[in-house]
Amino acid sequence: MTSQLAARGRRAATLLGALSVLLTVLSGCSTSSPVPQEPELSTAAERAVDAAWVQTGPQSGGYGRGPVSSAPASLYATAWTLRLALDNGELPRGLDRKRCVGWLTQIATSPGTGDPALTQLDNLALAVQGLRSLGATVPTSRIAANTEKLRSGSLYRGSPTTTPNWSDTYTAVHIISQISARIPDEVRDGISNRYARSTDNGWNEDINSSIPVWQSATLILPRADRQKHAKALHDLVDAVWKHGTSGPADGFKIGTLADVRSLALQNGTTVPNIPASWFSSLQDSTGMLALRARYGPDPHTTAKAMELGYRAASSLQRFITAYVLPTGWPSVPRPMPDPQDSYYGLALTRSWGDSAREAALAALTQQWVTHLKGTASATLVKNSSNAFYVAALARLLGVPFPKSLAYRIHAALEEQALKATPTNPLPIYWAARFALLNQHPLKRALRSRIAQLAPRAPVDVASVMAFSEVAKADSDPAMGHTAETLAGQLKLGAAYRSQKSVNQTDLLSTAIGLAAAHATSTERLKSIQSFVSGDRACILPLTTPRNSCDLNTRYLSLAAERDIDYPINPHD
Repeated sequence: MTSQLAARGRRAATLLGALSVLLTVLSGCSTSSPVPQEPELSTAAERAVDAAWVQTGPQSGGYGRGPVSSAPASLYATAWTLRLALDNGELPRGLDRKRCVGWLTQIATSPGTGDPALTQLDNLALAVQGLRSLGATVPTSRIAANTEKLRSGSLYRGSPTTTPNWSDTYTAVHIISQISARIPDEVRDGISNRYARSTDNGWNEDINSSIPVWQSATLILPRADRQKHAKALHDLVDAVWKHGTSGPADGFKIGTLADVRSLALQNGTTVPNIPASWFSSLQDSTGMLALRARYGPDPHTTAKAMELGYRAASSLQRFITAYVLPTGWPSVPRPMPDPQDSYYGLALTRSWGDSAREAALAALTQQWVTHLKGTASATLVKNSSNAFYVAALARLLGVPFPKSLAYRIHAALEEQALKATPTNPLPIYWAARFALLNQHPLKRALRSRIAQLAPRAPVDVASVMAFSEVAKADSDPAMGHTAETLAGQLKLGAAYRSQKSVNQTDLLSTAIGLAAAHATSTERLKSIQSFVSGDRACILPLTTPRNSCDLNTRYLSLAAERDIDYPINPHD
């Protein structure tokens, strides 16, 4: 029984650390005309940070990067998240209803253009579901024709090359019923005959076909005819309920139980209530339930659980709003917390005075510190950004960070910085940043090396980053002037670009350039308008295709607006 229940489940589907990748992306982008809008950072940032939180244990957690706005909308995620969003009575502001309707209509018209991981019939069903949720016009004749193409006698198949079956037949009949089209007589007769055999033989022959047969019959047969077989249905529902609610919850069980509950109610049969505690193992910090324990949030499982009486946490609507795209929602993998994203999350939450999760983040940071103790120096250098963010989190959260470990990291980073070249000054950046955090003076040899490199430094954001950090770490006005001069050459309009040869501005370069130029508040707000709207903060201007909008860009937008570098002064 458990395996049969599982078989019925539907298929669910470092900005600074990767600077070289960013520069490559930017060099290939064309210039776009910005659309200035007044940014509304706080509310949007709070939603993004809340959605990025991942609980790693009873008393530990951190921030992880979720999907970015360059990811395409997922039909599965969009159809089911729309249902969840509308349970709250309104669509999130970031959704462009016209574009979403156009996309769903295209799939309904041509299901082969939908999600390749789904069957054509599932693509049709989800597109119709989404259009109906939006109250949009459904292309009835085209949907009916597309459904008919998948018919084989009295049954339907998911795609032209798959085997006809009862599960797909119910899906097709449900689609036809939703658009008020005519169900072919051959299909009606096939359902009636199989329903009669199922009720005569009892439900135990095959649950995978029994449930969709009963669902199909419920759509086409009068209730009086179905009432004759109430005992058989009661036995089916009772058996599914007992097996489904035994053992831990998962998305497959929840989907089946919700379908059986709906079937029971339509046929005058009641089902027991499910205690809220049964869903607890699937609860996610996003407010959604996962398909299975420790999996990512799944909107289908969540919607079906709500049919069973599950009450979602208040964070659900914030999560839905944080991750909406103009056309819908992306697939949401479970983000694993990492030091960089957790640092950004801490910076953002401290900017508005929220410390509710700092104890849990401190517990996870302690685990990261312990891991660093056993890490070889060569690995520390290779993952210099990771080492810095763990040390920064430890300092900010009051987590003990051994002096011996700090000196070992400092020495390893300085040794690497001595090998820096004009075209790769980032080792200097990380060495200087770690030195500033831990109040370690830069070695004379490194100072000499930096002085040699400065006159030959290329005009790019990496050079500005390196020399700005050296100026702060070594209290060196000359280096600060070098950084400011280089930044001035990168300015393009109100914002900044990554290289002088690039005609595309970006939020990272803008945040760094504004800091190096000691920009005023007015200049800062003007500079970020092309990257930030009330619901989005993106690495490239908002009108640019293939954009990236995530927790890091939320942090950068705040850094650009307010010149924050550390959540608190590291010397305090």
